[in-house]
Order: sequence, then C-alpha cells, then structure tokens
Amino acid sequence: MMVVLLGATTLVLVAVAPWVLSAAAGGKNLKSPQKVEVDIIDDNFILRWNRSDESVGNVTFSFDYQKTGMDNWIKLSGCQNITSTKCNFSSLKLNVYEEIKLRIRAEKENTSSWYEVDSFTPFRKGKD
Repeated sequence: MMVVLLGATTLVLVAVAPWVLSAAAGGKNLKSPQKVEVDIIDDNFILRWNRSDESVGNVTFSFDYQKTGMDNWIKLSGCQNITSTKCNFSSLKLNVYEEIKLRIRAEKENTSSWYEVDSFTPFRKGKD
C-alpha cells in the first residue's frame, strides 16, 4: 500500500515538473500594466494605461469590473484582448452613482497578475 502512495506522489511531481522547468529555464513572466487612468468626459468612459515592459511584443490587455455588493468579477465588454493602451467602455450601462472597481492584466502565452484600479464613482459633481 505504501508503494502505491509513493508512486502516485511521484506521478504528480512529474506532471508538474515541465511547468516548473520552463519557468526556471528563462520563461519570461509578464508584468502587470501600471498607471491606469479613467477619463470621464460627459458620457464617455475611457481607460488609459502604461505597458510595464515595452520590449515584450504581441501582448494584449483585458479588464474586469466589479460593482458594489458583487463578489464576482465580470469581463468588461470591449476591453478584452486589446493591443492598444486605451479602451472605451462607454457602452457599459453603469449606474453613475454606484461605485465600481476595475482590474487589468497583460496576456501573451501566460498572464500577468491583476492590477487593481482604485474604486471610483462615475458621477462627479461639478463645482457650484
């Protein structure tokens, strides 16, 4: 019985080994995008961000969002797998008084960790 248990453990380690070896052999980890800005002009919502590593080509970016009281993240329509560093998400029907959170990651063969943007409320009261 002990031999079978050791054999199963060895099998699991062998299955994991190729992933560990490729990372150790110089596989490049993607860095999260930085300096994400949300521009709100009238009814237009535009996201802008900086690439963390300009030397890595063919990288795409994807955003998720979360509304107050939600536990799960939702893919931000129109801002998935895009190659530029700008995205318009005006088509998303937002309650402009509700707080929203955003997160972004870089994607290539692998993905970066998520970069979370400070939560915000789209409605901005003008100065009287």
